[in-house]
Amino acid sequence: MRRDGDRPAGQRASRAAPRARGGPARAVAPAARRAPHEFGRGLRGPAALRRRGRLYRRALALSGAGGRAPSPDVASALNGVAAALRCRGRLDDAEALFARSLAITAAANAAEDPPPGRAPPRSAVAAPLRGLAANLADRGAYGDAEALLRRALKFDEMEHGADHPDTVPALSALVDALLDRARYRDAEPYAQRILAIRERRAPGSRDVAVALNRLAVVLKLQRKHDAADALYARCCDILETRVGANSPAYAAAVANRASLKRATGDFDGAGALYGEALRIFVDALGEDHPNVAVTRRHLADNAKLRTGLTPRDAAGASPRGVDRTSS
Repeated sequence: MRRDGDRPAGQRASRAAPRARGGPARAVAPAARRAPHEFGRGLRGPAALRRRGRLYRRALALSGAGGRAPSPDVASALNGVAAALRCRGRLDDAEALFARSLAITAAANAAEDPPPGRAPPRSAVAAPLRGLAANLADRGAYGDAEALLRRALKFDEMEHGADHPDTVPALSALVDALLDRARYRDAEPYAQRILAIRERRAPGSRDVAVALNRLAVVLKLQRKHDAADALYARCCDILETRVGANSPAYAAAVANRASLKRATGDFDGAGALYGEALRIFVDALGEDHPNVAVTRRHLADNAKLRTGLTPRDAAGASPRGVDRTSS
């Protein structure tokens, strides 16, 4: 579900400048006024999860101090702690906190006359719904996860409208949930919606490339190979322009298209594309990177298929970032 704009992890808030003699105090830098849970959003990767959890718990303690009724900040902090726990595999603890966050935001939205600043937007309810759905999907409860994601999408649409970029996280999660249940045809209209939103807001952007890849995956799974190949080609063109032909992101898109060529029996075309992707991965990431090993294996498997042999593991795993549908 990188979602942008946060400062890099670990960056400290700026101190207030000293008061000038006889003059007013200078304004505190915006970063100094940011709550701990806002900094927590910028922390990524396994090594940062413990620190992220501490920041969210600190925000939770600060927001709930003084016996006040739970506020939207409390819900946001709970959601952050829950997400960190989920990433660490503590699904029971994460589920309890996601549910508590959902109860707080739902109650604030239901209040007829909420105190000023206490009522979150309707879309705030969508965040714990998406988190709870992801937690359920991790447990294999895909049907329950899908129902929650549809609720999250409804709240986002009520707040922003059906064609707003803020609906994309719920749409993306819903596509993934449907793919998990092999409901490829049902996933297609949501993937098309994501692409339409991205193209309308930022044509030719990396977001469009991600949306093209997502829809291509959905079409490929339905064996709509020609349509999928056209989308993969557009994705490659955009990334070549945006990030360059020597970028791992471009190589991942090339490898995606190679996998489609192989699925359709075009082993010569697949071999050429796998070879190009492998060269870029080696140059950009080094021989020891997992993407290099996976792409090298795909290239070898493709060669066996081309000569009529059956590789032991023709399907294999995809390089990181390859044939992934998350935006």
